[in-house]
Amino acid sequence: MSTHIRLGAHRIEIRSKGSLKDACDLLGGLTRGNLRTLVSDSSIRAEGVRRALSPAIGRCYVKHDVLSGGVRHNCNGHSGFQYASDEEQQALEACPARDVWSDLGGLFAGHAKAGRGPDDPVVADCDDLAPAALSVAGYLAWFIDRDAPELAGLGGLSYDRLHDDHARFAVAITHPKGANIAHAYGLTNRVPPAPQPRIALASAGGGETWYVWDPAAHWGMNRPPDDFYRKGELVGFEIRREDLHGLDLAL
Repeated sequence: MSTHIRLGAHRIEIRSKGSLKDACDLLGGLTRGNLRTLVSDSSIRAEGVRRALSPAIGRCYVKHDVLSGGVRHNCNGHSGFQYASDEEQQALEACPARDVWSDLGGLFAGHAKAGRGPDDPVVADCDDLAPAALSVAGYLAWFIDRDAPELAGLGGLSYDRLHDDHARFAVAITHPKGANIAHAYGLTNRVPPAPQPRIALASAGGGETWYVWDPAAHWGMNRPPDDFYRKGELVGFEIRREDLHGLDLAL
């Protein structure tokens, strides 16, 4: 099954057999791109924030219907996002089974292509949900007006005060030893409240303590045991505000 990166309505096939760090770095790029879009595009910003500020939900399932040639599904929960596998997400769009990593524009384009509306949850896998939710969290922490009304419940993550210049975020992937699949999720230096469990991952050398923030588990994936995130190969890339616009070069 090939891997595609979807930016808006455009797909790019990836044939690289790179490392887990390469994959995580690509997800970091999607997250930074989402953040730039949230800052510049008011329509995607409104939709992204609305959907990210949605409650926990169980996963949904999509099955092919042999008689009709279409699909049957229960992806109608009362939330902004709902977890399903990439194959199931693509089946909703009548596309072949692929591993697809989408930015926010791509998620919304696929949602519309599937004939789903504003009150239907956007169906997505962990490699879509981590960049989507992390980017909204970064936008709300770093770019929201300090006088904006208090918002809470961001995928199980909230702050005493919304604007938080010192909040830090990272995208991470854990590949358990011997498993044929890896899992993407978020990290933050803020302890996320329930329903997210308190799972700390200390930096090597006693530096920053990071806490697991798993958007896919919040929106329906079976939550792994707490020690899952520490097993096997673990990589993470921080999403830094100062990296969003590249070098400040003189013309």
